[in-house]
Amino acid sequence: MKNTTSRNACGGFSLIEAVVAIAIVGLGMVGLLVSISSGTRANHEGRWGTQAVLLAREIREFTFFQPFDSLTDTFYDPPVDGQGEILHDLSDWQQKIAVSYHKADSLREIDPTETSNVKYVQAQISYEGRTIITVGWMVTRRQ
Repeated sequence: MKNTTSRNACGGFSLIEAVVAIAIVGLGMVGLLVSISSGTRANHEGRWGTQAVLLAREIREFTFFQPFDSLTDTFYDPPVDGQGEILHDLSDWQQKIAVSYHKADSLREIDPTETSNVKYVQAQISYEGRTIITVGWMVTRRQ
């Protein structure tokens, strides 16, 4: 007796169907890897932003307790905490402080005579030399 079963009746996948399925699964995997990479990068940048804000707060606290006349331009590498203690575990971070006198009756104007009772303190927080955040605040001489 002759076997009349056709080739298609045996079941299974053709080579073209297998290649198409592999290509679709491959594209899905590439998309997944790209999203993981983007999420990791965003997580690092968020962590850097949070750390920079905390270091700026430490400088703000540190300057709050300093005598008015001792507030000058300073650079900390590694950074310091609110008591002026070096934070050795953050050695990739830097804090740059710029201080300028401003006129008491017009805070936007710089006092070139440097005799005003108002100083503007600007803190620039950097990670591995790249600026992450820059913040500033006014400090007045306490009587």
